[in-house]
This record gives sequence, C-alpha cells and structure tokens, in this order.
Amino acid sequence: MRNLLIYYVLIVLIMMSGCQKDQPETLPENLFENIDTVNTQIFNLDTVRQKVITGNKGTKIYFSRDDFEVNATDNITLEIREYYKLSELISENIQTLTNSNQLLESSGVVHLDFKVDDKKIELKKDKRLRLGFPIDSNVDNRVFNGEFNQNNEMFWRLDEEAMTTFYDLDTSYLKKYGVDKYVQKMIPLDSLEYYENRNRSKKDNVSFRDELQVQVDSTQVQLNSPQVIYTEFFVNDTQWINIDRVLNPEARISFELKLENEEKFDFINAIILYEGLNSFTSFHRNVDDMSFQKIPILNNSSILIVSKKNNTFFANKTLLSNGSGKMIGVNLQKVDSTELKRFTQKK
Repeated sequence: MRNLLIYYVLIVLIMMSGCQKDQPETLPENLFENIDTVNTQIFNLDTVRQKVITGNKGTKIYFSRDDFEVNATDNITLEIREYYKLSELISENIQTLTNSNQLLESSGVVHLDFKVDDKKIELKKDKRLRLGFPIDSNVDNRVFNGEFNQNNEMFWRLDEEAMTTFYDLDTSYLKKYGVDKYVQKMIPLDSLEYYENRNRSKKDNVSFRDELQVQVDSTQVQLNSPQVIYTEFFVNDTQWINIDRVLNPEARISFELKLENEEKFDFINAIILYEGLNSFTSFHRNVDDMSFQKIPILNNSSILIVSKKNNTFFANKTLLSNGSGKMIGVNLQKVDSTELKRFTQKK
C-alpha cells in the first residue's frame, strides 16, 4: 500500500511538472515600457441605464446597462485605455500581428473593462457594444480582438461577427422629393465595400464619400447627411479591440543577428518597424538565440534592437530588405530614454 502511495505521488509530480513546462519563470522584460505611457481612465456608471462615454482621445462608448449580465442595483465602473500612436503601442508591446502571422496596420486600439466590485462583467449573449472611433475608416478596416500569450506577446484574431454603421441612399425619397436622404443601418463589416458600391450605382456612380466632399466645396446643405462616416463598430468582445487593415508584405525574410559589442548582454528586445505605418512586430531573444524566421518586409522596414547593462540602455536601428544577408552584425550604442523614444517615432 505504501509503495502504491509513493508511486501515485510520483505520477502526480511528473504530471504537474509537464503542465508547467511551457510556463516561463518570469515574463520577458519590456525595455520600451515607459517611452509613451497610456493612463487608465475610470468612469463611474453607477446604476444609469444608458450613457455615452468619451475617452480623452475621442473614443466613444455607447453604454446600455440592459446589455450586460448585472443585477438592478449593481454599481458599474468602466476602465478604458486608448492607443492611437505607434509609440503608445510599442510601450505596452501591443504588436500588430495576427495569430496567423498576418501583418496589420492599426487605426486605433482600446482596452475596456466593465466591472462590478472589481469583478469583470460580460455582455449578454447576442448583445453588442457600440463603439465610435475618431478615425476616417475605409472599406479595408476590420475589427480584431487581442490577447497576450504566456510570453507577454500580443496576437490578434479577426472578429468575423463585427458590424458597422452605413448610410444607405434612399432612391425612392430622391425620386419623390428631389432631395437626397440617407437611411442609417447596421451591416456586417465585411459587407461594407458591397454597400458602398451599391450607393455609387444608385446615383450616377458618385460615392457617398465623394458626395460629401462636393457638398463641402459648394457649401450646400444636404438632408440627413452624417458628418462622420465609417467610424462606428458593434462588437461582442469588450477587452482588447483593434481597428486594422491587413497588409500585404513585399517579402518575408529569415536572418540571424550577431552582436559585435565588447560588452556582454543577456538578452535583447527587437522590434520590426515599417516606415509611415502604424505597425510593428516584437521579439524577446536571449543572446544565444538570435534567429528570426519569415519576418514580413514592407516599405522601408528596419529592426530596432535594444538591450540593457547596469541600468544603461544600448540600441541600434538597422534597415532590412529582401536582400538582407542571413547574418546581420550590429553594434549596440549607449542611448538615453529620449533617444530610444525617437527611434520609435513613425516617419
């Protein structure tokens, strides 16, 4: 009996060891963490039934209490963080890469937490949260939901059920009164191009976007014409929300980095930057594992490598191209936090 007990304990320990094998002992250090911090904004919704909340950077959240799993007397709070600049995304390692390795360009990221007594609450089944982003969106934009993995790497998955607001031209009103009228409707986001093309065909092949420009230039007033288009989205995931378009890389390259410094470093943070785009991918590497596989290249791509020794930052920024060699030698130079932030600015 005693032998069986010992055998059982050994089996349990082996199983527990196997389950924990993939868990890192500590999260990789993010050396970009403080280059552009984003503050958490807290809104007390108390027991109100409906309210429009506007974040500091313009994000609108259309709150409806009946859409959430709460009791009648529960006091609800909303915590929101908004990310619209590339440096803000880099600071919290919110890379723009999907779970299928697609490169994205972000038009804006928000993180939302609805809570009752510090406990997160969820939307009811089949309910959606209406959001307004202060961006001039386009038919290529999609909604992505994000999640950090065990190594503190962000990956995004497409929200295939996301909806958006569209203003459909009512031709019957135009024929009857000679005045344009647009009817607001909620449509699947991936159908936006179809509806926009349909509007073009309804009225002399003039798109709604072009028509608004004509209206502004001629200072004419148009009935029921919205001033902001394609900025509202309806989602059923209320955590990490990203408005992106998928990018098509010019190539994917593989290479290995070699540090040529006399100083000895234990690890590096590396980010791939894309000129003119709100996009980046991030990596944490120990110095004995400096290989990079199938990295997407687009526009003037560069790799920014950062390490730290005795509380001093070292960095190097190197251009990448389809012709980059399989071995890239870099010499990290001392930098301060200001220089490090300048390296991450979108040009």
